[in-house]
Amino acid sequence: MMTSIMTGLKINHKVFKCTIAIIIVFIIYMILFLTNQADYTFGMIGGYVGFFSASIIIGDSLIHPISASSFKLLYWRAICDIAVAIRFILTPAFNLYLCNSMTCTLETADENKCTIPSMYFQFFLVASECWFLFNGIDLYYSITNPFSSFHSRVTYYHLSTWLIAFSLTVFPLIYQLQTNEKVFGFYYIGDNITDNAFCWFHIESSDRLGLPMWLLFFTPLLIVYTICVISLIIAYRRLRRGLTKSFLPRLTFLVNNTVNVFILILYWLIFLFTYVWAFFNRYDESYNGGVVAVLYFLLASKGFASLIIFTIAADDDHQSLDIFPSNVGWSVSWDLSFYRYLV
Repeated sequence: MMTSIMTGLKINHKVFKCTIAIIIVFIIYMILFLTNQADYTFGMIGGYVGFFSASIIIGDSLIHPISASSFKLLYWRAICDIAVAIRFILTPAFNLYLCNSMTCTLETADENKCTIPSMYFQFFLVASECWFLFNGIDLYYSITNPFSSFHSRVTYYHLSTWLIAFSLTVFPLIYQLQTNEKVFGFYYIGDNITDNAFCWFHIESSDRLGLPMWLLFFTPLLIVYTICVISLIIAYRRLRRGLTKSFLPRLTFLVNNTVNVFILILYWLIFLFTYVWAFFNRYDESYNGGVVAVLYFLLASKGFASLIIFTIAADDDHQSLDIFPSNVGWSVSWDLSFYRYLV
């Protein structure tokens, strides 16, 4: 017992030292580069917010290994959110790579170098949302097959998540190579890059619809949250047929999962509204640059939304532990696997 405690203290001490080192490095980086008042600073600030928010999720899972399995899906989502945030934090480095300068213009930017950064960003952004997709799918399996094991399903979630992210990243590249039509490239809504050659989907200034964004991002996003909402509806219907004595704890858990889903839906609705507003007013240079900066901030800080739902899930996890007798030893997790004990 004492050996286990000492091992845990050593691990926690290493995590603490690594965290302090990371904070110091990023403070120095911020002092050196964030003094430049270019438009991309909003994305960098959002990147710091997303990075440290996702780091809290990962750090809590490492420091408290007992809870790590319960929050496995959010743990992997947080890893992807950190990868997204790093893209924005390293904006000056990407600008140096693409434009040989801290700021980019149409004359200095080389869009041929944009494929790899675009694929990196698309892969981790899609993977992040896939982990929340499998939260909804796991909710469905927990209800329809309450005796199944969550741990046995994690392997399939990994394979599916990385395969979906890989497909939505590689297939556009194959199409681009075969047709010589740009899919990945500079993502900007106006007629100029506004200091930042941000690589994602190639958006032409003459494109009236922005089809790459709708086909390769917004449509998969709609599918993800449609499945999550359907899972909540199934859970509610199953709840009404459950045992009376277990109704309250299950209802509380279902309400918290509903709040989590709609927090992320609200987050993406705000992003969609901002994107559409900027896209259809992209020729108005009086405010377009600021709106694009807001879009960058929303994408970069998505780890903060994950931290909110992690906090709600953790709070529910601690409360639910008081519902059952301590000698039973049931493990209640945010993925609703506890249905197999209650139904």
